[in-house]
Amino acid sequence: IEKGAEVNAEDLGGNTALMFAAEKGHKKVCVALIEKGAEVNAENLQGNTALMCAAGRGHEKVCLTLLEKGAEVNAKSSDGWTPLMRAANGGHEKVCLALIEKGAEVNAKRTGEDALYMAVMGRYEDVCLALIENGADVNVNVNVNYTAPVLMLAIKHELEKVCLFLIKKGSEVNSKYSGAQTPLMWASSKGNREVCLALIEKGAEVNAKDSSGRTPLMHAAGRGHEKVCLTLLEKG
Repeated sequence: IEKGAEVNAEDLGGNTALMFAAEKGHKKVCVALIEKGAEVNAENLQGNTALMCAAGRGHEKVCLTLLEKGAEVNAKSSDGWTPLMRAANGGHEKVCLALIEKGAEVNAKRTGEDALYMAVMGRYEDVCLALIENGADVNVNVNVNYTAPVLMLAIKHELEKVCLFLIKKGSEVNSKYSGAQTPLMWASSKGNREVCLALIEKGAEVNAKDSSGRTPLMHAAGRGHEKVCLTLLEKG
């Protein structure tokens, strides 16, 4: 730089030196580049910023440095990714919390997906719990190739703690997915007795029927889950 290097030069993809340093977690290099005039919120051809690069790789200290230097915490790429989504998608709990503390929008969406959805799909339990604790929408329906309540996705991926926390925070226990299936049906099919009990305690319909006429008991019985069957029978 001192010999004339262009600090904001871009490669063919629009990436700058700051983006490369941020992605690799080189905090001191980031600071030096910014002090020499690097544009903190510069975007590459996909609309990604240095903060997105750092967040996606879990570099908490770099993220904090960039934010202190003016990085936009809620910037969006061309296809709608935010720094928080990048962090959640990578399973980086500390980065998620740091971004939220700096004002990241927890419920921002891209094509129906939000940070919580990404954490659930990645099976990042701690990230899910952190997002829910910080205001993630517990009743969001995810519109990708289908519409599914986030609670049902958590049941599908067998994230018991996340399911229980979602239920505690007010997830709709009688929401329906394709084929009129309910969370209790999915939990019964998975054999998760604790989630079944939590759902029933919050008012889940024990004798609800899906579009094929099957009840939660039938789903549990068909998968051989004896304890769940007995629990359902006890609950009516």
